[in-house]
Amino acid sequence: MFPEGTRSKNGQMGEWHIGMAVMASAAQVPIIPTAVVNTHSPLEVRRGRPGGPPVHIRYGNPITVGANLSK
Repeated sequence: MFPEGTRSKNGQMGEWHIGMAVMASAAQVPIIPTAVVNTHSPLEVRRGRPGGPPVHIRYGNPITVGANLSK
């Protein structure tokens, strides 16, 4: 799930939508921040251009969401 609702074109994290926190709270599970890096460059291959750097997936520390989350 992508709580920002879109990809970042400048590499900066966008604002999260509340839905991710609500679902994690209801399920009583932590959120594991995950970054998918260099996704724009490999897409160029589909347009007949040479590929870019490899795609990397990075994981952050778990974030615990409180049980009394309000909207």
